[in-house]
Amino acid sequence: MDFFTRMQLSPVLRPPAFVQACIELGLRPSALTQAQCDAAQQLLDQSFEDAAARHESPVSMEQGMQWLKQALRHVSGDLAQCSDTGTPFDGTHQAAANEADHAGDPATDSATEDPIRRIMRKRG
Repeated sequence: MDFFTRMQLSPVLRPPAFVQACIELGLRPSALTQAQCDAAQQLLDQSFEDAAARHESPVSMEQGMQWLKQALRHVSGDLAQCSDTGTPFDGTHQAAANEADHAGDPATDSATEDPIRRIMRKRG
């Protein structure tokens, strides 16, 4: 259902929306390696899959763009640059993300955990 939105945002395909997200984050699209783009694609795909599993599909372009920016921040290693509000890296969500990073107990509710944090935690 979200095929068109995914294509418009794909870090691997590098469409105009991807370039725009990079510019908004202060990143040069050409400076991102293929490995970084592949990792960002995986994170973005997981966000879409999680939304579908929660029956939150179709995903708006705006929400997809936020996920793309979040993935790009993560793979670029530039988490300090967070001027976008409403993303999981803003002040509101950072405390929850930090808790998820340190939560090793089975009581952690993975349904409410940020999908990118969950993926990265699984990778070790």
